[in-house]
Amino acid sequence: MHIRGMSKLNLTTGKVSYFKNQSNLNEYEFRDNSMLKTSSGYIIGGTTTGFSFFDPDKLTENKTKAELVITDFKISNESVKISEKKQGKVILEKNINQTDKIELSYNMNSFEFTFSSLHFSDPEKNKYKYILEGFDDKWYYSIGNQRRFAAYTNVPAGEYTFKVYGSNSAGMWTDEPKKISVSIKNPWYLTTLSIFLFLILLVTVIYIFVKIRLNQIQLKNKLNIRNAVHKKSEEMNQMKLQFFTNISHE
Repeated sequence: MHIRGMSKLNLTTGKVSYFKNQSNLNEYEFRDNSMLKTSSGYIIGGTTTGFSFFDPDKLTENKTKAELVITDFKISNESVKISEKKQGKVILEKNINQTDKIELSYNMNSFEFTFSSLHFSDPEKNKYKYILEGFDDKWYYSIGNQRRFAAYTNVPAGEYTFKVYGSNSAGMWTDEPKKISVSIKNPWYLTTLSIFLFLILLVTVIYIFVKIRLNQIQLKNKLNIRNAVHKKSEEMNQMKLQFFTNISHE
């Protein structure tokens, strides 16, 4: 029991349970250091207006689980409307809470999910935990209205899954998370087809370069051989001329 209400700690599991609207309890009015447990098991707590008493074994938890909804989706801090086009493409064909998958281009990689727990017995104690699988390495937690959104910036191209759980004020979590798959596409020049075409172009350029270079080498070799033959022929002619010249002089 404390000035803001009453909680129960399970020493074995570490679970904290919150209680509200119990009979014989005037919450938010308990005085510090004014608790007494009677021999019959009742606990009496002093308040600003008197006292309250209750049997701790008869306290009932609020076991009505929260209904969790995703209320908004934003790209670059702007809410995306149903059937609205972003860069010529419709992002949401139906309400974000009914959407299972979102496809984004590579330059739409800063986005935000807003969520809420439809459990109003004590909304300030509702809790949330969320994660973007494939990007986050841990779960993030928030309580009440402190932070009911998950924002992400500069998310690389890839496949992700956003998951969020919600709890009621007593700490009862939803059995299954609300989840949405997020697919961020590569820029056109990093798609499989583009890379394949780039590789073909690169191989073609290398082939043409090698082919031209080999032709140049072959042509140079032919010219060298032709020049060598021509030079040798000139030498032979000079030798013959010199031979006949010598004979004629004799």
